[in-house]
Amino acid sequence: MSLRLIVEGSSNAVTEFVEYLRSSTPRYRFYDQSKLATTPNESRIEYYFDENRFLKPQISKKVSKLKLTTMDNNNIELTLLDAKIINMGDGSTYIQGTSFDPMEVPEHDL
Repeated sequence: MSLRLIVEGSSNAVTEFVEYLRSSTPRYRFYDQSKLATTPNESRIEYYFDENRFLKPQISKKVSKLKLTTMDNNNIELTLLDAKIINMGDGSTYIQGTSFDPMEVPEHDL
């Protein structure tokens, strides 16, 4: 089932928003654009869109380098995938992410 999007506002803002939306969401296919009302200053545009069935799935991970300094002034550097860093507000910070060491040899039960 398709989705319908109506964008209304100043002509420049509507154009910029629609261009941004189309370029940043390749997962969706936009079609049937209708200009409902257009003046030099204002625009109202209607789009229909649905999921792009022909788009290859992309697996991407955000890589973050985390540098920590201990109280002894030792530096620790970690590379994390999809890191989430949350300031807890009481002087502590919560850090979550995935670390992967390609040189690690998995242990197997023999």
